[in-house]
Amino acid sequence: KNKEINNALKYFEEMKLNRIKPNEITYSSIINGFIKNNEIEKGLKYFEEMKLNGIKPDEITYNSIINGFIKNKEINNALKYFEEMKLN
Repeated sequence: KNKEINNALKYFEEMKLNRIKPNEITYSSIINGFIKNNEIEKGLKYFEEMKLNGIKPDEITYNSIINGFIKNKEINNALKYFEEMKLN
């Protein structure tokens, strides 16, 4: 799995270098890959980058993050992002 997310990240960064703007699907895929690889902090980094670039996270993106926190028994963080999702 680690190799797969590294390859995906390589292409993701290459897209940006070639002035191809990532969209919510691209960001969600990268975020989900990190979450599934149990790298929540890296996933959150791209989640914040997504928002800074004016791309609104959808339910799929929030679900990935919430599920990652639940898997790690971080219920308070999961609830925080659930509440944020409801506001958006």
